[in-house]
Amino acid sequence: LDPGNDASVTEQQTGSDVELTFNIPKGDTGPTGATGDTGPTGATGATGATGATGDTGPTGATGATGPTGATGDTGPTGATGATGDTGPTGATGATGATGGGLAAYAGLYNNATQDPSITTENNYVQLSLNSGLPTLNATTGSNTITVQQDGDYEIFYNVDLSGTAEQTYNVAARKNSTAIDPSVTTQTSAVTTTSGGTFVASMTTSIIETLSSSDQIDLAITTTVSPSGTTTVQANGSCVLIVKKLDETTI
Repeated sequence: LDPGNDASVTEQQTGSDVELTFNIPKGDTGPTGATGDTGPTGATGATGATGATGDTGPTGATGATGPTGATGDTGPTGATGATGDTGPTGATGATGATGGGLAAYAGLYNNATQDPSITTENNYVQLSLNSGLPTLNATTGSNTITVQQDGDYEIFYNVDLSGTAEQTYNVAARKNSTAIDPSVTTQTSAVTTTSGGTFVASMTTSIIETLSSSDQIDLAITTTVSPSGTTTVQANGSCVLIVKKLDETTI
């Protein structure tokens, strides 16, 4: 009991069992004892969660422009290209245009074999074309050729491949990731031995397509049924894409 209360005892009997409850008051609180020695430092607690990131401070002032570096040495002049053939003479009264080569062209090929990951039928997979051929009024990027002039272009490709299972393949040149219908070539791979082994196919095509500046051309492959086994596309001229703008004559 709290200090000041009277002590008491209560009794409760159940059969032969007797239960006594003693109510004893506490004594008054004694004086505070002397402070004990400081105990050893406890182990460091776990690091709390990181607080929220504060607001970004204002952008500092732009530093002064550094001095212009020295001009580097001029590189050696490249070899002069061959002169193109002279075009035909124009009709009397007007000067015919001078021929001398294509107005625009570019090419890409893959310098190593590749195993395209064909996982679903009729779902084109882009082929790797990591090496460039000469370009004029066109650019080559990651597996794509981008034309820089409107006009009619010849698009040529060749794909030679082998597989561990018989497959029917579609290969297509694509414009802006969409297959160009006339360029789609379909072929079923043929086994190279009568008892089974490697299955091979070779697909080549050349079409004429009207392109606009900034159109991107790439090369892609798929199967017409659920794919099986491994497909390997051969290297260099066995996986090549070439785009050439057809000659135009202006009078």
